Amino acid sequence: MHDLLARYREPILQEIDRLVGGPPSPLLTMCRYHLGLADDLGRPINGSPGKMLRSALCLAMCEGLGGDGRQCLPAAVSVELIPRTSLVFDDIQDDSPVRNGRPTVQARWGDGQAVNAGLALSSYSRLSLVGSKVADRARIQGHLEQAVLDLCRCSAPASAWRCARAWAAPPASACPPP
Repeated sequence: MHDLLARYREPILQEIDRLVGGPPSPLLTMCRYHLGLADDLGRPINGSPGKMLRSALCLAMCEGLGGDGRQCLPAAVSVELIPRTSLVFDDIQDDSPVRNGRPTVQARWGDGQAVNAGLALSSYSRLSLVGSKVADRARIQGHLEQAVLDLCRCSAPASAWRCARAWAAPPASACPPP
């Protein structure tokens, strides 16, 4: 597994950097900070942006089925960014002060800016597929969007439970139907 992660890590990081790179801005700083690519001033760091397990498995599966991993790279990056996006919102819901050994985006910049960063990362996850040469891009994008909805359905009951516990009474519409 270590060899697999090492093999795909650099191309994945390069694609993420291309996607979430550009001229410095507060929004990009927050996104790159959350991804472990920059400090809170936007300066690149040699920290740990994570294992990139999801995206590495996506590329390995593509190549294992006879495809070209380079063509699958945009989809792999999208698969990586979707759960990373959800963590920004999870930190807001949980009021988490720390993730991966440093302040969360929400703790560092506040709820409003964390929402902006989460929405931006969500857009980047979809923009990753735009212009890709993947054969059935629309169908793949549909599956990814469904995965996001499924992720939200799993998060909503947990958030409602935390809210109900805090107020000692469950809100009537806290748990949307699956």
